[in-house]
Amino acid sequence: MSLVKLERLTGKLREQFGRPIVTITVPHAVCRNQADIDNHYCDVVAAPVGRAIADKLQDSEFHPNLLMPTISRMEVDMNRPVARGQSFRTQVDEALGTTQYLLDVHSFPELDGPWSVDCYLLKLKYGGNNDEVVYDLADHLMTRGINCAVVSAEKENDVVLSAIERGVPATLVEFSEPVVNSEGINGRLVSNFIEGFQAFLKTRGLEGGRRGNL
Repeated sequence: MSLVKLERLTGKLREQFGRPIVTITVPHAVCRNQADIDNHYCDVVAAPVGRAIADKLQDSEFHPNLLMPTISRMEVDMNRPVARGQSFRTQVDEALGTTQYLLDVHSFPELDGPWSVDCYLLKLKYGGNNDEVVYDLADHLMTRGINCAVVSAEKENDVVLSAIERGVPATLVEFSEPVVNSEGINGRLVSNFIEGFQAFLKTRGLEGGRRGNL
């Protein structure tokens, strides 16, 4: 075994037998230019939100593992089966060996119509079922004043599906870009989401360095 592989394995073992590991993925993090932002070819606030969640968990009893790709979804959509084998997805697959929960972070632009929500939690429609954890997390967020709607995913959410295939519970969350932009990354929505997410994790049986009753 090479020194690099040995160091990687040693690091994973330290994480595994220390704090429970929560992997945070942001598959559409890369905004190449203003046109990407204007046309929503990337999830505009997902990267800073993902970093804020990871930073907060770093100071908690959980160990965050933040993963983002380096290429745009316009080149390869990292949340689709076609991306399996890409560098980012390989990192995700490796992380699932020690991860105890996966949170897949996205964001959406302003929506037309009268309905205003802070975020969406997506239930898998294809290939797997994560309804129970989605509704449980939604309850924790609601008690903290977050209007987070539960909807069925209309497309293949392959990052979450790959976690479930490995026996790792997972949830996809979409944050409102107008709300995050108006409140700031340390505003009500992101701060209360982190608080609710931590409370949710604690009630799911994460303990020590092994999987509880998730």
